[in-house]
Amino acid sequence: MWRFTVAAPVKMTENQSRNLLLSVKPNFADLLLSGEKTAELRRTQPRVNPGAVALVYSSTPQKALVGAIRIDSVHTLDPAKVWERWAPRCGLRRAEFNNYVAGCNAVTVLLLDKVRAFPVPISLAILRHRWDRFVAPQSFRYVVANEIAALLNGEGRIVEELSLESTIASGYSQHASQRSPRA
Repeated sequence: MWRFTVAAPVKMTENQSRNLLLSVKPNFADLLLSGEKTAELRRTQPRVNPGAVALVYSSTPQKALVGAIRIDSVHTLDPAKVWERWAPRCGLRRAEFNNYVAGCNAVTVLLLDKVRAFPVPISLAILRHRWDRFVAPQSFRYVVANEIAALLNGEGRIVEELSLESTIASGYSQHASQRSPRA
């Protein structure tokens, strides 16, 4: 019998490792994590590829990291087209949508395909204890693997579950030569 051992972290390409920390209002965080909201809108386009993972930070009054979502696709379109195509998936009434997109020529839609709620939300105080440079974003910011590992402190399996299978497969094939026999 053989088993895989990984001596070093799997090296990811820049696009695979470019994940997000999204700040959302608590009511929208709940809708995202329940699966009722499967399209997240952004006035500024995040530069991520399909398969990227976004950590969900629920803003005031909760102020906690509450889950993670996997981005299926990214679309930037005229606001009217966004409403026409994805209104039922946005979790917004028309007036809320219009208020959010007022003054925008284009809106970015992150379509989601997988969602994981954390068993226990991670409060802002704990996040800052785990990563002293932690800053909750106004909208979103990029996060790297070592920051995710520190913030999740052992809950990284949740993000790994959301990662692209091809990323996991390429990591194992990359280290296939490091097999060792089972004891």
